[in-house]
Amino acid sequence: AMKMENEIEASTSGTVVAINVQKGDSVTPDESLLEIQPN
Repeated sequence: AMKMENEIEASTSGTVVAINVQKGDSVTPDESLLEIQPN
């Protein structure tokens, strides 16, 4: 399997309050990777 790493820019500023995936997890399009509490 090919492993890829991509940078993702948030659409808002704030503080990351939860990370919903772990290193090595496979993710699907539109999956929530983390939660941000807006400033």
